[in-house]
Amino acid sequence: MKRAKATEPSQLLKEKEDPHDREIVEPLKPQAKDIVFQKRRPDGFVGTDFDLMLRSNGVRTILIGGVATEGGVEGTARSARNLGYDIVVLKDCVGSRNRELHELALKLMEQTHFDVATSGEIANIWRR
Repeated sequence: MKRAKATEPSQLLKEKEDPHDREIVEPLKPQAKDIVFQKRRPDGFVGTDFDLMLRSNGVRTILIGGVATEGGVEGTARSARNLGYDIVVLKDCVGSRNRELHELALKLMEQTHFDVATSGEIANIWRR
């Protein structure tokens, strides 16, 4: 079990808010109409209101990008598919520390009924 490194209780709460010291880069900062939620597990649907938020906004298709292709990306994609969403995994917007697992996860998703495309391919479709 991982032990806390803080001596002050308030520091523990702050670390729980963002235990991985993540930061949203400027080009991806949320806009006024964006909905932001905290994902606490690798699968974006576990322990969140993500499904409720998507359904209440009429979303039927999800484009997925992120880190740990073989973990959070694949887990979120599988949950989304199981919940009835259409999924597109953006292969140039996912990555992993382990190149081999990244490649295997993409190959597995492509061969198990997921659409896998580049962000450029999707942008071209949206321009039509």
